[in-house]
Amino acid sequence: MTAQSVVGITLLQVGFLFVNASLAREENPFSLPEGALTRLGKGEIGFNDRAVAYSPDGARLAVATSIGICLYDARTGAEMALIAGHTRHVLAVSFSPDGSTLASGSRDNTIRLWDVSSGDAMDTLKGHTRRVTAVSFSPDGSTLASGSWDNTIRLWDLAGGQTKATLTGHAS
Repeated sequence: MTAQSVVGITLLQVGFLFVNASLAREENPFSLPEGALTRLGKGEIGFNDRAVAYSPDGARLAVATSIGICLYDARTGAEMALIAGHTRHVLAVSFSPDGSTLASGSRDNTIRLWDVSSGDAMDTLKGHTRRVTAVSFSPDGSTLASGSWDNTIRLWDLAGGQTKATLTGHAS
């Protein structure tokens, strides 16, 4: 038997083990593509302290990942939803002060606003030229601040979806 044959057989066996393990466990049905039976993993978690956020009432936990936003029941740990729509990794999440809206920043250079109860996209804010690594609502929920690798901070008027101000001069 050649070395290539041994490697091929080993890869088939490992693949078979992964398929069996994934089919044997209960899998969350959220956001699986048509015809998909299971998902292996929930993606890579964002790398900064903005990758995880509690809702204002403490009932939900949002986690930014490479496949979308995992929304959990904070009391039980049960996954409630996978909110997807960005075209690249989600890096930052923030709940509005009333908990009804979730903002997310992504490597796709956009910010998306989501209806927490339905998981539906409400708006996409465009203006950053590099990945968005931080999002934060003002206390009254009317403004969103976003930070980006383009070395700017943008303040967004959420009623109109437009940039109110761009803060520059940051080196990194």
